[in-house]
This record gives sequence, C-alpha cells and structure tokens, in this order.
Amino acid sequence: QQVDSARNIYLRPANLFVGTFIGSPPINQFPCTLKAEGDTLMLCSPSFTLPLPPAIAKALTDKNCTALTLGIRPEFIQIAESGAAAGTISGSVQLTELLGSRTLIYVTVGDTEYRVLVQGDSAIKEGDNVHLSVQLDKAFYFDQNGNNALSATG
Repeated sequence: QQVDSARNIYLRPANLFVGTFIGSPPINQFPCTLKAEGDTLMLCSPSFTLPLPPAIAKALTDKNCTALTLGIRPEFIQIAESGAAAGTISGSVQLTELLGSRTLIYVTVGDTEYRVLVQGDSAIKEGDNVHLSVQLDKAFYFDQNGNNALSATG
C-alpha cells in the first residue's frame, strides 16, 4: 500500500486504507462533494458545508474532482472556544474518554459521529453542545472510493 517513513505515512497516507490503519484513534472519514459558490469551492457532506482553503481548492479543481472522501485525524478537529461561528460545525457530545494526557470526545452531528482528540482532562461532558473547527489544511482528500490521495497536506 505505502512504503515511507512513519511520519510521512501518518501525515500523508497514499489511500484511505493506510490513513485508517495507521494512527489511534483512527481518522474520521466523510463522503463529500464539491460545490462552487462564487469564487469559493465548498466542501459539502450531510453534516457540514465548509469553504476549502484556496491551495487545496486549486489542487482538487486541477484534478477535475467533484466527489471525494475526506479524512481528518481527531487531533485536527478542535472544540471552538468562541461558540458558533462561520466555518464551525455544531454537534452534541455523546461520550468522553480520558486517555491519560488527552481526552477523546465523541460528537454527533445529525447521523454523523466525529472523534475529537484534545489535550488534557477536558471539562466537556456528555450532553454538551459544542462547535467544531476542522483544520482542512491538515485533512486528507481521497478519491470517492478511497483508493488514491488527491491532495497532499500536512
């Protein structure tokens, strides 16, 4: 599947299998479509619509991509401190799991579950409503079937 340094495999998986096999907790993965809104390319899934960073939008446009699988590691999703804002995703905390120096938080948005990894013992608890901020510049963009990476990030 992929032969490379551990760092490169973790940060730049060649396909969805490698991305889900390497790393714990595993990456979040979402089927998405791309939609132009004016000069901005939007990444759309059943649980969010987010503007893509220009460099990633260009890379995906250059590949004539209209549908893809987004992969994002739990540590690259943050709980937004300031509450709801443009580019955040609102959800409800279903479970928190203390993992020593980190806390894994399971957030449900509609029918979609997100795994969010935060530093320390978080005060967030089950039932809390939170707003998620996704670092799209650290995400993985795979073809629709997950067979190939479309854009190198990380």
